[in-house]
Amino acid sequence: MNKFILTALAAALTASPALADKPADKGKPSQEQMEAHHEMMEAKAGENQAKAEGYRQMAAEKRSEAEANREETELTEDEAKDKAMKAEKVRKKEVEKRSGFEKQKEKKAEQAQKELDKGSEKGQAAREEHSKKWWQFWK
Repeated sequence: MNKFILTALAAALTASPALADKPADKGKPSQEQMEAHHEMMEAKAGENQAKAEGYRQMAAEKRSEAEANREETELTEDEAKDKAMKAEKVRKKEVEKRSGFEKQKEKKAEQAQKELDKGSEKGQAAREEHSKKWWQFWK
């Protein structure tokens, strides 16, 4: 019971200053204070408009820079396409060169095959023996 009374008394003491009436003249600003406040607000609004205009100009500059960069990028993309086309042409030439060598090898193989079929058996054997390389003695 004593704890309850002490708790209620402590709550009443802490809540009573908060419930007290405020003086009437402290809560409302005077007419001069109101005018000064309005002037400050108008000045701040003008400053804010000036800042906003500055930000708009900066944004416009950034947009123009971005547009210029995009145009440069498009040019570099065109250059990259040109480089890719040139590289592809070089690759095609290399393939053509290789295919030329392959064609030459095929012709030589066919020629050797035709020569083996010609002549008598002795001539074919002699040709085969002479075609062996000296370092390939196991053949």
